[in-house]
Amino acid sequence: MIRPSNTFVSGALAALLVLGMLAPAVPAHAQSFPMQSILQAIVGSVSNFLHLGQNTALSAEAIKQQELTARKNTVSQIYALTTMEQNDLQTRLTNLSGLSAAQTAMRDTLLSDLNENAAALRQINDRLAAATDIAAVQQLATDFKNWRTVVYDPKAARIVAFTFVFDEGPILMTAEQRLANVTSDLKARAADQASLTLLAQAAGKISQAKDLHDQATTLMMVALSTVNDPHAVLTADSPALALSARNTADAKTYTTQSLQDIQDAYTLFLKLGSSVQ
Repeated sequence: MIRPSNTFVSGALAALLVLGMLAPAVPAHAQSFPMQSILQAIVGSVSNFLHLGQNTALSAEAIKQQELTARKNTVSQIYALTTMEQNDLQTRLTNLSGLSAAQTAMRDTLLSDLNENAAALRQINDRLAAATDIAAVQQLATDFKNWRTVVYDPKAARIVAFTFVFDEGPILMTAEQRLANVTSDLKARAADQASLTLLAQAAGKISQAKDLHDQATTLMMVALSTVNDPHAVLTADSPALALSARNTADAKTYTTQSLQDIQDAYTLFLKLGSSVQ
């Protein structure tokens, strides 16, 4: 029985690992239908090829040609997914609102970093179109994976963290306005002590959410300033990079807690009664 080469099986598994690296940039709940379709197509391509050896009617040359086609299809689909993901990151950055001048400048830097990927992606696409043998596609897949790991994924992770933290700004402003409206309404109708207690608890939650948000934005700006410093010489084991990673993780943690506090505040608003708008 003729089976696909072991190198292809390894390459197929590597392709699936590449897909795993997409998770930080595109959480499952945020993936569009086209993105999910491409993911399914990649898994299907790998699965179908791994069963080629069960067809005893195929010659060695036929197996080789189908292996080449399967390799190219898999790389092509991962390329399409990466391009779609890149466009999604650009949209998320562009749609941010309510940023300060410094935050806007950092957003623009992140956009510029992301746009630098265009040349590499064009080169990958050109190499794929020109590849006519398995070795060339195998090398391209390895280079693509390495590029994602070393260049693309760190950029994507920074952008995801930045947008996660700064997307909360408008949410917090809406919650603060809600608190002001509820406070005004309760004062107008001489609310009882129980209602005032709930209001105070909600105000405390929103105040805490704002404090956490402010800490998160400060940490995020410090973290990104470290990695974007043109005068810094950073290596994989640089203490500055480790500190930046910790600051980024803390910023995301604070933002998560801040969002929870806002949710708790809205729960308290509901307890005040449907008459409070």
